[in-house]
Amino acid sequence: MSGGAVSGAVVPVEVAPGMPALDVTGPAATARVLLQGAHVLSWQPAGGRPGLWLSSATRWEPGVPVRGGVPVCFPWFGPHGHDRSAPAHGFARRVPWSLVGSEVDGDVVRVVLGLEDDEATRASAWPHRFSARLAVAVGRELGLALTVTNTDDEAWTYEAALHTYLRVPGLDGTRVLGLEDAPWDDRVDGGRHAPAGTPVTFPGQVDRTYAHGGRTVLDTADGTTEVLPAGASATVVWNPGAEVAAGMADVGPGEHRGFVCVETAAVAPDAVRLEPGEQHTLTVTYRQG
Repeated sequence: MSGGAVSGAVVPVEVAPGMPALDVTGPAATARVLLQGAHVLSWQPAGGRPGLWLSSATRWEPGVPVRGGVPVCFPWFGPHGHDRSAPAHGFARRVPWSLVGSEVDGDVVRVVLGLEDDEATRASAWPHRFSARLAVAVGRELGLALTVTNTDDEAWTYEAALHTYLRVPGLDGTRVLGLEDAPWDDRVDGGRHAPAGTPVTFPGQVDRTYAHGGRTVLDTADGTTEVLPAGASATVVWNPGAEVAAGMADVGPGEHRGFVCVETAAVAPDAVRLEPGEQHTLTVTYRQG
């Protein structure tokens, strides 16, 4: 793997002042990856449909999370467990990652981005030493692999999620299949629910964490997207619904109808514990049908 950008296949661009990104172009697909947060902004297979949603109202400012694409949540998910001043979903999506390498392998272009602990992360609500790598495989399928290594001299625990905003043509008739037999925690009503035996639909706000780390399928009027995770303990399904979305400054009017988040996660109560030198990889592959 090249230590930089592969000529022609991986091209540095700037999406806004101070916001560098990589345009990835291969025989089978194109993608754009923001260096802040190792954030995949777009992916479209050749002859296929755009796979990811991106808000028209997102703020393109350094340090501000982007609304859409695939945010990397690390080293915690949602609000921090005890420090309410800490940023939601951790610091990884707010800071620059570096390009570790890239390569072309047949129809697939691979890009690897890296993040190491530094003085700022060690002063945060999660003060440990670590190394993180996000490998992005751009082809007919989009593959993501987040590998976290404990470079500290003591064990620690972390949470991670790939908070993917999958593009949909509308919420009516859109379903998530594969979670029928999984119990879930509902952040809307605060309850713990037994398996529903039916697909997930979107009549209003949906914010659920399912005890299911396996395959799901997003079924829409435009086709399907198969979600194939590994190393996960949970699947989070989220859409804010009209009322909540109306109060979100970085979601355009009515734009909540254009996405469903199907998130591959390793979160409490099954967060990842690593001893010094150990590593864990959270992966997901997206396949359109």
